[in-house]
Amino acid sequence: MEYIRVLADPDIFLADISALRNELDGYEWYEEIQKHDRWLIEDIKEIIEVNPAIHDDNSQPLEKWWWHLHKIAKGSYPKELLPDYLQEVYKK
Repeated sequence: MEYIRVLADPDIFLADISALRNELDGYEWYEEIQKHDRWLIEDIKEIIEVNPAIHDDNSQPLEKWWWHLHKIAKGSYPKELLPDYLQEVYKK
């Protein structure tokens, strides 16, 4: 899975990480996806520093949290819109 490979190797972070994650919408029940989603949320500030090409897409609904990574990094994303498994690691 490209999403997992990209998150596992910080040297290949892509600007389209949100697009990669979008392809997995509906598969959040997979333990491996949840693990990498947690890692993404926990380290989002550092990830954005490494890859400043990541941008939010405000045309996407807030429920698709992966399109709003800057809001998550700033702590302005509504915690209640995150899946339960991410609410526990989200730092506002």
